[in-house]
Amino acid sequence: MLHSDISIIVQGPLNHGNAEQIASHCVHWRQLFPECEIILSISSTDISNLYNNSDNLYCDLDSGFSNSTTIRAVSTLNGVCNKFALLEISSYLPQIKSDKKASNNVNYQISSAQRGISLASREYVLRIRNDCLLLSKTFLEEYEQNSAFPRLERAAFEKRVMIPSIYTLNPYSRERMPFHYSDWFHFGLREDVAQIWDIPQYSLADSVHYIRHAHAPHSNSHERRFLTRLAVEQYISFSCFSKKFDDIMLEYHNDLRSITCSLDVLCDNFIVCDAETVDLYFPKYQSDISDQNNISKCISSYAWKMLCTHRGTDYEHIINSSISPEKKNQTFQEISYRPLDFLLRDSRLLNGKIENTNRNGLLAYGPYIDLEPGCYRCRFSFSEIRGLGRLHFSVTSNAGATSLFRKTVWNWRRRTITHVVFDIKLVKSEMNVEFLIKYNKIGRLVFTGFHLERVSF
Repeated sequence: MLHSDISIIVQGPLNHGNAEQIASHCVHWRQLFPECEIILSISSTDISNLYNNSDNLYCDLDSGFSNSTTIRAVSTLNGVCNKFALLEISSYLPQIKSDKKASNNVNYQISSAQRGISLASREYVLRIRNDCLLLSKTFLEEYEQNSAFPRLERAAFEKRVMIPSIYTLNPYSRERMPFHYSDWFHFGLREDVAQIWDIPQYSLADSVHYIRHAHAPHSNSHERRFLTRLAVEQYISFSCFSKKFDDIMLEYHNDLRSITCSLDVLCDNFIVCDAETVDLYFPKYQSDISDQNNISKCISSYAWKMLCTHRGTDYEHIINSSISPEKKNQTFQEISYRPLDFLLRDSRLLNGKIENTNRNGLLAYGPYIDLEPGCYRCRFSFSEIRGLGRLHFSVTSNAGATSLFRKTVWNWRRRTITHVVFDIKLVKSEMNVEFLIKYNKIGRLVFTGFHLERVSF
């Protein structure tokens, strides 16, 4: 593959606050690929006197514009980019999750991707967010080396498209969301990448779906945070592939009816690469990329290769047993969970804490995590317990089918419990581990948090 065969579409907002960074990123792309075509597709801007034609970007100096930093950045962009696209407007949508206030920018993303791809003239396209980089050319080697895996009946593209493993979700993990393929970047044939983005705008009705509808009964605490009918990544991929395959289903974000098909589609149409392999640099999400708890949440390049070579077998077992050899020793150590991470039964969430609503009942349960063999210390924290009653703690896995631990604690008049600590030992890997707190004859109970630490292997 010649470097002159590549169009790089740098996509996202251009503002006074990030103009220098975007200019620096585009300089990097020009230095890395001197002969490629660079297209800056601007999804939104707060630079009021910015305008463009297809070949240049301008700041109207006659209007009294005096931000020298932005002027220098625009001048740099004109020197390194071949083409520009500046969207006039796109549809605003509210937040995606109940615990995250950032607005949903998917329609800006769709429009700017479509516009950028329409300007591309080379055989291959790298469409990438403007706030991240690939620091070397190793992604091209990774693409060539992994293009030869067999493709079966779910192949929709001419060739595979490369995507990162981070947020290409394992649909059998704690966030069970089929067709959730990462959208940080796509690299492949121009026609194939264009198909991914040849989709309609996300509707307002779907973006507030769970404000008007209940979550599915099987939803866990992570899945119940969603307000949108589908995650952004799911909407993009399912909108594309549902046009190709009329038998796949995804009515809501944790609809599991086509979970196997979603992995067949992943195998036949994508190459999944790990961040470190392709030198992905993304300061905004660097902690997510290095967080080893994401190993079980995302499908690694190694797991993708195992799926491709064991088609039609037990995909859940393959993914959950396919931690790459070099990551075997990078294991879970400790993590804290908020009351928000648990589901409620005979209780309510108030000011970030869980309070009981009866004298007897189930206070909280969750957070449905995957744990490797070892000894774990569990620490439950309470700010208030009133009543001469009992607290019952239990640990299960596999949707409650397997009992792992039980403990009862009495609350006596002469002592005040603030923490309950106990150790559990797992002799094998356990999926969807659930911690339950039940109470009996308790007048007031306030749960403030849970901490889990791995103390031995």
